[in-house]
Amino acid sequence: MNRISKRQQAINSIEEELTKESSKKRKQDTRRKILLGAYLISKMRADPNLEQKVMAELEQFLDKEIDRQLFGFS
Repeated sequence: MNRISKRQQAINSIEEELTKESSKKRKQDTRRKILLGAYLISKMRADPNLEQKVMAELEQFLDKEIDRQLFGFS
């Protein structure tokens, strides 16, 4: 019984570590997206031609109505 308990504890520990790592990666990915977006917005404000190009491409890229509304494409 004790052996099974130790195995289960080891499995639980590994699962917990995997969950933590997965969460960390998701947070890092979200942070990258936010920083990239902030950078791009800054560049677009400084260059109207870039803004026009990015917005035209973004309009083609977005397919969910809720996302399109966020950028005023509806």
